[in-house]
Amino acid sequence: MNLETMGSFLDRKRLEQSSEQLILSFKPSSIPLNHRWRNNGLSADFMADYLMTFLLKDEENQKEIQAAVNFIANELLENSMKYTVLVYHKMTTISLSLLDNKIIFESSNEVSLSDFSQYKKTMKTLLNCDPEQLFMQRLEEDVPTNQSANLGLLTMLNDYNAKLSWQYQQTPKRTVQVITQVQMVIS
Repeated sequence: MNLETMGSFLDRKRLEQSSEQLILSFKPSSIPLNHRWRNNGLSADFMADYLMTFLLKDEENQKEIQAAVNFIANELLENSMKYTVLVYHKMTTISLSLLDNKIIFESSNEVSLSDFSQYKKTMKTLLNCDPEQLFMQRLEEDVPTNQSANLGLLTMLNDYNAKLSWQYQQTPKRTVQVITQVQMVIS
């Protein structure tokens, strides 16, 4: 499979021009997933705190940005860990970049081919939906039994006016390397 993109994915060379970048890597298979959730929260807290040292905004706005960064980073980490193929012991990464007036998040992980077909449907749905309407619809569904509710991604679209995009490519191991990119404008 060739490298494919869905949404307005920023080119890697463009991200290299960022004024600041933070990259964290994890091996999801190193500890059980239920223990990983705490680490995800700590990592998201760190990313949000780290970013705040570079933003010279009024205190109220800074707290809003910090909360948004924390939420988005945590959601991306949780999704990456939840859908990663563990048998290959590959690293999962998350990065945070400052570029112009945007914060760019990227998470990278490998998913199984069987999971990817559903994943791709979700991508298409999120790119072509009315996020507020879909969010309300998902809330009305039986969310605990609905594994693909995607409330976190929908919250990014609704609450933080984020733009989602993806880049993916099949690997020789018959998995799919997926990079999820979230762009959030800061004022």
